[in-house]
Amino acid sequence: MPSTLDISPRTKMVNIPPDGILTGEKYYLILGGLYPIVPSFLDWEFPHGRIPEPWNQAPVTASSTTSGCAVTNFSLCTKQAHIVPREEETWYARNGMDIYGLNLGDIHETTNVLPLRSDIHRCFDNRWFVIVPKTAGTEVSTPATLHSPQFVTHILSTEMAQYWPTYHNTLVQHLQVDCRPYLFARFAWAVLLHVKPFINSGIPRHIIRLQMTSNEGQYVLKRKAELLTGAVLKKSYGGIESGVSNDASVDGGFWEDTMCE
Repeated sequence: MPSTLDISPRTKMVNIPPDGILTGEKYYLILGGLYPIVPSFLDWEFPHGRIPEPWNQAPVTASSTTSGCAVTNFSLCTKQAHIVPREEETWYARNGMDIYGLNLGDIHETTNVLPLRSDIHRCFDNRWFVIVPKTAGTEVSTPATLHSPQFVTHILSTEMAQYWPTYHNTLVQHLQVDCRPYLFARFAWAVLLHVKPFINSGIPRHIIRLQMTSNEGQYVLKRKAELLTGAVLKKSYGGIESGVSNDASVDGGFWEDTMCE
């Protein structure tokens, strides 16, 4: 569908590189037609074989001999964190994410975990930062080959303001070789939460969501685009959701973990 990104409804199109940053206060996405949006992570279909190229190009620094945090390199108070959150097991199974695993074939697969210090783990599960590929020249805080993408942290929330000077654009270590699809899914999981106010504004919206259908005894996932009223959207997607997963609690409790410092 043709579309343009403009700084106002009457000005020319904004041109930025794929990894560029929009610095203006307001932009307008001018669409060429209807544009149904994905209302939740559970409704998002993973793009197998079509994830953006920088995610495939960025190298990983796997290590089988360290238990250090992937962000801070601390070994104390570090536990395994799920990349695709464990509470998204239904989404994981629906989208066949097991094909990227090496051992278990489920959401606890070794390629879907990375070691994080307890406080970083909690920030990760709160969607306060994501792990994304960036190239040298975009403020990556560690040396990198020019134009070679590296997986680094990107802080999304002001709740992590105290961490910003030290842990924004920090190179992420100890990633498993086949973790790239999981990192992209995690990015979508964090970002899609921000569509919730738009969905629950009380205005009818065109949305697209996944539905399970039966075809000759076989269950098939199909995408369905539809226009829903504001009331229906609120009923379907207006539940309380803090954006905080229970990963750290299930793994032993955040407050219990911090006692080991």
